[in-house]
Amino acid sequence: MKTIAINRLHVLPMPAGGGISSKNMLVLQSELASMGYLISNPKKLKELGDTFVLNHASTMAELNRMRGGNVSYVPLFLGFPNNVPEENEYFTKRIIGYVGNFIGAFSEGTALGNGLVIPDFLFDLKEFGADPVTQFQDKELFDAAKKKVAGKKKDTHVEWIPLKLVSEDEVMPLLKDYLHNLLYAKSSIKEDLHKDVLELLGIFGSDGIDFDRVVHKEVRALLMSYFWNNGMLAEVSGLTSQPTDLLRMFASLTGTDVSLATKIKFPKMNRVQRKAVLSGLETCRNLAESLQPYRGLWLQLGRYLHPTEYKRQFPKTAQAFALLRADEVVTFNSVTENLILAGDINKLLEHLQARPGVFARKLHELLRKHLADTSTILSSLIEVANKITVKTLLVMLAYFETINTKETRAIVNRKGKFKVLPNNSLNALTSNQVDEVVGVLHDMIVTNLKGRNDWNGKTISIDPVLSKYVVPLQQRKTSDGLLNVGKGTRIPANFSKVLRLFVWWKENGERTDLDLSLVSFSENFEYLNHVSYTALRGDGIVHSGDIQSAPHGAAEFIDVTLNALPKATAYVCVQVHRFSGSKFSEIECHAGWMVRDKVDASRSSFDIKTVQNKFDVSGEGSFAIPLIVDIKAKEIIFTDLYVNNMSRFSTTDSAMESVEKISREIAQFSLTRPNLFTLAKLHVEASGGRLVAEDESPDMTIGLEGSDINLNNVEEVLSSWI
Repeated sequence: MKTIAINRLHVLPMPAGGGISSKNMLVLQSELASMGYLISNPKKLKELGDTFVLNHASTMAELNRMRGGNVSYVPLFLGFPNNVPEENEYFTKRIIGYVGNFIGAFSEGTALGNGLVIPDFLFDLKEFGADPVTQFQDKELFDAAKKKVAGKKKDTHVEWIPLKLVSEDEVMPLLKDYLHNLLYAKSSIKEDLHKDVLELLGIFGSDGIDFDRVVHKEVRALLMSYFWNNGMLAEVSGLTSQPTDLLRMFASLTGTDVSLATKIKFPKMNRVQRKAVLSGLETCRNLAESLQPYRGLWLQLGRYLHPTEYKRQFPKTAQAFALLRADEVVTFNSVTENLILAGDINKLLEHLQARPGVFARKLHELLRKHLADTSTILSSLIEVANKITVKTLLVMLAYFETINTKETRAIVNRKGKFKVLPNNSLNALTSNQVDEVVGVLHDMIVTNLKGRNDWNGKTISIDPVLSKYVVPLQQRKTSDGLLNVGKGTRIPANFSKVLRLFVWWKENGERTDLDLSLVSFSENFEYLNHVSYTALRGDGIVHSGDIQSAPHGAAEFIDVTLNALPKATAYVCVQVHRFSGSKFSEIECHAGWMVRDKVDASRSSFDIKTVQNKFDVSGEGSFAIPLIVDIKAKEIIFTDLYVNNMSRFSTTDSAMESVEKISREIAQFSLTRPNLFTLAKLHVEASGGRLVAEDESPDMTIGLEGSDINLNNVEEVLSSWI
């Protein structure tokens, strides 16, 4: 519970007491400051007692882990970034080392654990954190380097993270609100948050949960799995609104993909549980049709459910399975396609009004094929506006606003994979049609948002920076880390500093080689340069060296001196490649970036208090693209994508085409996706508020940290704002 409070809410639960001593107050604040944390409400310290020392060690350990300070970062070149060797000279020395050991030419030198002998004339091992010839980790070298690294000076720069002190009785309602925000999310939440939901349900139970507000299918499955595990089968049946709710529950119970993007497993069921499943299915509308999209899974499950055995008790379910086995199910989509081919717009619209979500997804196709019926189509859509989610309408609004100005559109699918699709210019909409559609969608959103807030007559300012923050609608595969923002969000970067990128991994039985690298592009995304294990230096960029094994935990760094890059450099795309060994998801691995003032060899390579973002690298793919730096705009673009390039031996060179395409598209995400500024503006309009500039002394401000309403809280945005 305390871990969730610290990690997710950035609050520090402290036991109440009779006043804290001045000494312990200074100790606490000093220790927090050494890790880059500050207490946002220091007056609260006076209400707390010295009993905080009882949980002090575990609290500090968790704060340390949050920013990646719980492991040792030992690079290959201990003199990084100053004393990184010239590639050709270093490569030549490595060849000499290989050949010399092969022919037994070295009679003197240091013998390593791998059997190699390293003569003093070839390498000074005190300057290396791993074997400089094989670039494999060696225990003695690692331990010696670890001591040397620990003795280096720290940076003077601090990236502060505020923590709020709360007493133990105050943290419970905060955690309950957090649980409710997760349960009421209108879009997918991070998969890493699923365990938070189940743990908090174990603490609070289901009392106080408004089940009607649990609308997202994956969250509903988590809640159902909690009920299933606790024998509350009536609640499972009651929450089943469609058959896929049960499939997702089974996926949650067996630790498989709740989004159903990959094959799932089924738990063993007794007779009572089978009847509960059949009872839930019996209440579903259009049951046979709803089973059809996952026909194979339901046929497999039907062999265990035995619906025919219970046909008297659950007749609709037995009939639906009979139709499914005979492959005689007529679906809504098949009727839709037949009506589209027939060209009868009135019958088609009447049909689509029964499924407003499908209607919304088909809107562009209808408008293109029936150009003369734009007003009729939009009027029909307006009639079912209150049945279409704000999330869907927001996506549609952003889509139509850019449909005539972009040749391609990019999507991130349920597996977190990135795809670029062409915009079909056949029968393209005119600018007048687009304006009409955009106007209708805008009005529909405002109508759906009415009643959410009562700001009538209030003056409200919105921080313009929110236009750079993408509404976090695709959180399912988002990496767990410090920053919790939507893909494509642009974060201001301090170009007077050095951006230090890092990756750390520890292999799990199989030798695993990860490679940190980057590619620089021009304004038109033409390749300019790259820095990787094959090219350790570029103008304004330097690599800490390639480590090819990680039994003790390996680290690689790249320094980017932002104001020293060539003038032609417009974008820098960062990658982590899996050259060999285990998948990202099979090992301990995290990455991130620091903002550094001091980067000479006397300074520690990793300084926890300078970390701006640290996140787990655990997705599926041959390489990850965690971020892109927009040099002209002085912004970091949060990318967080995994790309399937090749099964192994992924390198910067082999991935160049994919990297160029992804970089080009993700750089435009904040322009082509719903952003938080637009969302806030729509809420102001719907609530009766009046939008004013910040210098007009507004009654209320909407923005990020420090504003009256902080939209950096993803869980609250997903539950209350869309």
